Amino acid sequence: MTERRARMVLSGVKGVGPITLRKQLERLGELKGVFDLTVDELYQSGWGRLGSSIHRDIRTMNFSQYESRLQKLGVCYIQEADEKYPPNLKHLRDAPLGLYFKGPPNADWKPGIAIVGTRMPSGYGRKQTSSFVDEFVRSGFQIISGLALGIDSMAHRRAIELGGITSGVLGNGLDIVYPRENGDLYEKVKQSGGIWSEFPLGRRADRQSFPQRNRLVAAMAEAVVVIESGSKGGSLITARFAAELGKSVYVLPGRVDSPASEGCHALIRDGATLVSGPEDVLQDLEQIPLPLRSSWSELSKVSRSVSKEAERIIEYIQSEGPCFPDQLSEALEIPIQSLSQELICLEIDGLLGKELSGKLDLL
Repeated sequence: MTERRARMVLSGVKGVGPITLRKQLERLGELKGVFDLTVDELYQSGWGRLGSSIHRDIRTMNFSQYESRLQKLGVCYIQEADEKYPPNLKHLRDAPLGLYFKGPPNADWKPGIAIVGTRMPSGYGRKQTSSFVDEFVRSGFQIISGLALGIDSMAHRRAIELGGITSGVLGNGLDIVYPRENGDLYEKVKQSGGIWSEFPLGRRADRQSFPQRNRLVAAMAEAVVVIESGSKGGSLITARFAAELGKSVYVLPGRVDSPASEGCHALIRDGATLVSGPEDVLQDLEQIPLPLRSSWSELSKVSRSVSKEAERIIEYIQSEGPCFPDQLSEALEIPIQSLSQELICLEIDGLLGKELSGKLDLL
């Protein structure tokens, strides 16, 4: 039994959560030894009454069949030590020991902003969602949300329309498309930033899984933006998880007599930051180093002849997509000091996106 298999099986046992697994991992050093224990030994080794459920699932699960199904669906299991594991989750007290992922095999994680809101947005909410997504994508952020109907779906779709990156987090197994209306969006998000879940294949969404999903949305993002929310709903849960993690929560106010904005106004009253537009969020997040992104300008339009290194930089960014300076330096084998000088010249010539403006001192 491998450690990877052990984590997959144990995380799917009813009643076994990330905190329990982390405590056992800290105590035992690894989890794969659990599979050699009897029910009594499991009970005595700290698993308590969960021992019988663990023992049953171990004996009934067909590992080869399950892994074959993962492969057929294009799903991989990413452990926290893996490079692909979302970096912000490592600061989460109850972070999953592993996540199921379905998406581009070579996708790199990019800093993201979570956009959440009601499932029944007004015209105002739809318009503002597009406005916020437009600016966030142009500023180099990916859009993170929960693939729910309403604001979530609109945020994902708009990011894709703009050619940006968007990632979805599900409250069920990756073999289940929920809600069904989002079947086409599921495929598009999968091809963009990808889809994540801590739940095994076959697990259906329920009242417990949605809050667990919301905590991951909050943890993965650099900040959370709530567009419209009633007095109850997952948006408020996501916002409160973010606040507990010390992350900024930005809330768009609505009409005082609109039920669709009652939750937003409650969040503002409780200390969330009121925003009137995406620029308010971006100003607060301006210290976060963002991926470099080439602009729509062409090299032929530059008033001066650029160096061969500059041409290589632009060609690489246009070919591979947004990337960070250290990635460029390593990929192109250009010392970081020389790279910094080239990037400053490229910015002056308008060949790098505006999200780089004012951030070259971070190189």
